[in-house]
Order: sequence, then structure tokens, then C-alpha cells
Amino acid sequence: MKIKAIDHIATNEQKYFNIPIAFRLRKSIIYTAFLHYNSKKSRTFAPPNFKRDGDMNKIKQPLQYFLIPYSIFLITLLFLVINHEKADLHLIMNAYHTSFLDTFFKYFTETGASIPFIVVILLLFYKFGASFYLLSSLIINVLITNGLKLLFGSPRPSLYFSEKFPEISLPLVEGVKLYTTNGFPSGHTSAAFAFMICIALLVKKRWVSVTCCIIAICVGYSRIYLSQHFAEDILLGSVIGVFSGGFIYSLYLHLTKKNKWLDKSILSIIKNRKK
Repeated sequence: MKIKAIDHIATNEQKYFNIPIAFRLRKSIIYTAFLHYNSKKSRTFAPPNFKRDGDMNKIKQPLQYFLIPYSIFLITLLFLVINHEKADLHLIMNAYHTSFLDTFFKYFTETGASIPFIVVILLLFYKFGASFYLLSSLIINVLITNGLKLLFGSPRPSLYFSEKFPEISLPLVEGVKLYTTNGFPSGHTSAAFAFMICIALLVKKRWVSVTCCIIAICVGYSRIYLSQHFAEDILLGSVIGVFSGGFIYSLYLHLTKKNKWLDKSILSIIKNRKK
């Protein structure tokens, strides 16, 4: 058996060396180039695609549970705005008042005012990156919303009804000052939606995403209930808020990968100093 194996190897070597040198050299170059290309391709292209898919999953999973109820709200409100005069629609949506709802919406509407900025400060004790993300979203939201307010200068319900329908008295809530101008779009609504979508994307829980969307919708309705805005103001404000929070999130993920200090917090710095 050993003799046969040796003869077989010798025969193969003889066949190999009988091949012209130029052909053998060309074959070796092609094979080497093929190995180099494959190793370079797998090293360069595969990991980024994997990371990119991971980033997209991080965005899609919590986002879809926010966007599904939001889409229902958006389509329904858009249908109402298109098919009703804004004065009629406001009176319909603002018809039912109770003392409990007056008190509730009077304070609940602050979810789209001072509360998001208080949470920005509190998040510094959790993660600098999370605080930076929420603050950036709110700033983008404020710039877009206030820019459109100044551009359109639309009257709010109190001024609109006093000029066009002076015989109609809107329900008043005690302790709530009615503003008259720069109603389109709603700043409280846009801030609430930006705030809530940021929380949904940070927590990444299904029930949190749905709850955040419901809270944002209630803030939008509170602006109609308090006669501070029309339905169309709420509609555009919600779109701006969702855009602001969703747009900045991809940047937040990118920065947290490259800057480890964004994962730190005030508490972690204090603990490290004590050690």
C-alpha cells in the first residue's frame, strides 16, 4: 500500500511539472487574488450590514407600537378636519365639560410644557446620552414649531370666535389664560409627542410605547378642551413632534457607540470618585 501511495504522488507531481510554467503561474495568481478578494469582502462589508440591521431593529421594535395607535389617531383626526369646518369641529370636540376634567386637563396639559425639560434634568442621573437625546429632540421641535407659528400667525379659538361668531361663548376653565394668536401648530402637542416618542424609544417596551402614545394624544386633546387650539393645530403639532423624536434617535444611537461617556451619569461619576 505504501508503494502504491508513493507511486501515486510521484505520478501527480510529474503531471504537475509537465504543465507549462506560464499556465501554472497564472493559475496561482488567480487563486491568490480570489482568496484575497473573499477575505477582504467578508472583513469589510459583512459586519457593517449586521450592525446596521441591529440598529434598525432597535428603532423598529419600540417605534411600531407607538406608530400604530398614532396612525389611527392621525387618520381619524385628518378625516374630521377635512370634513368639518374648524369652528364646528371645535365646538363638537369641546362640548363636554365637567369639573373633574377641567382640573385634570388644566394640569395634564403641562406634559407638553415644563415637564419634558424637568425629565431632561432627571435623565442626567440615568445617562448623559438619554438626556442629550431628549433635549436635542425638544430643541428641534421648538425651532420648527415656533418658526411655523411666526410664519402663519393663525388666530386661536378665543380670538377666532370673538371676531367671527361673537354670539358663541366658549367654555372657560378657571385659572387658564386664553391666548389669542400664533395657534398653528400647537407647541404643547408637538412637545408632548416629541417627549413621549423619546421615552418609548429609550425604554423599548411595548406597553410603554402604547402608553406614551395615548398620553401624547390626551395632551393634544387637552389643548382643544381648554380652547387653546383647533384640531388642525393638534394635527400638525403631532407630526412635528413624532418627526423630531424619531429623527434624532438614529443620531443618538450613532453617538453612544462612539462616545462611551454618554453611557455615564452623574451617579456613576459620584460612585467612581468615592472608590
